Amino acid sequence: MKQKQIRSRIKQFISDEVMELIYKVYRKRNVSNNEKATAIEAILDHHNVENTLLGPGTNRVAFLIDGYVFKFAMDSWGVKDNYNELANSKELQPYVVKTYETCGLINVCEYVTLISVDEFERADVKNVILETLSILSM
Repeated sequence: MKQKQIRSRIKQFISDEVMELIYKVYRKRNVSNNEKATAIEAILDHHNVENTLLGPGTNRVAFLIDGYVFKFAMDSWGVKDNYNELANSKELQPYVVKTYETCGLINVCEYVTLISVDEFERADVKNVILETLSILSM
């Protein structure tokens, strides 16, 4: 019987060399996460990894790469967030984005577009949001 090949987006776009450089940025202790986000972006650009910066959060920075969101942990909390996001993704479908894989340092997730402020403020959308939050809080 032929075994199914598992496709790793991380390995497809992040070489071992780039992974090592990003890990060195992650390990830096006297550097802010904003500085780490800038350093990770510079590494990706220098190594010709086509990307669009989506933005930094508190513990991770996100880039759009080939239609997928790559979330890079910038500290140990970011690694925990990556593992938790993967663990919870299947259980919380269809209410959260799909997380396809992680190595701890990097998550690969589906890319979704945000709704506009006008759409967000519509009464029918507010009801859907409140219903979704109610389901997720159970």
